Amino acid sequence: MESTERRAQALEVEDHGVDGAQYFRGCGTSGTDYEDCATGTGNTPREALEDALEALACGGWSIPDELEAEALAELGDDADRDYVSEEEARGEDEVLPPLEWSVSFHAWSGCSPSPHSFKDRADARREVAETLRARRTTGHPVSILERGARWEVLEPEDCALVPDTCGTLELADNGEERERLRDFYPSELYYYVSVRIR
Repeated sequence: MESTERRAQALEVEDHGVDGAQYFRGCGTSGTDYEDCATGTGNTPREALEDALEALACGGWSIPDELEAEALAELGDDADRDYVSEEEARGEDEVLPPLEWSVSFHAWSGCSPSPHSFKDRADARREVAETLRARRTTGHPVSILERGARWEVLEPEDCALVPDTCGTLELADNGEERERLRDFYPSELYYYVSVRIR
């Protein structure tokens, strides 16, 4: 039985870069002297090239090692750079709320002030420290409920009624909310590389 495998004599690499799956226009052999074309995808140029070469191999092409090496060399020194993850991170910054920290006090009396929001964790921790220091200065015992996150402010010894200054102080961030929202923005970005062959 005669083999249908074709040995590649030449190839051409077209580096399309990062694009969305719904926007990529494709690539072909029209207007060229090449016989076949395959487009590969990945997070890096190397992954996309390997995907394209595999598709050509599945289509019956035998590609010599030296041609594969030439194709990889055409992609340059950044062939292993993860361009897709970089683009995704930039895109997430645009659609996700910024990472923030909040300091909230839940008074036992129900008269709780509004939480304070901070863009910097150090500023939020400073607010917590100042609040706890002020409570201790006025005779309120403080106990740790969760290290670095929750504290309980108790009544002073000579207290007749529970003051608004007693309750739970909490330091939290919106990291979990950001992770939940991230699931609503699945990436459809890929790095595309096409290989024409003859």
